[in-house]
Amino acid sequence: MPTYDFKCNKCGKVFEVRVKSDAVVNCPKCNSIDLKKLITGIGGISFIGDGFYVNDYKDKDKGQSEE
Repeated sequence: MPTYDFKCNKCGKVFEVRVKSDAVVNCPKCNSIDLKKLITGIGGISFIGDGFYVNDYKDKDKGQSEE
């Protein structure tokens, strides 16, 4: 699920929520639904799982004994 930043129009609190884009979000401070979705910079890239490291960047000699 994507992360969105919101600003409450009632109390002014700015907060971040991980929700589907069409979900109803309430302010955690005043419980209002009068919110504005903020435009924010793109977050960092998240590589989830072990395939990226194991397949592309793992030291191939690591774990082998030197004889």
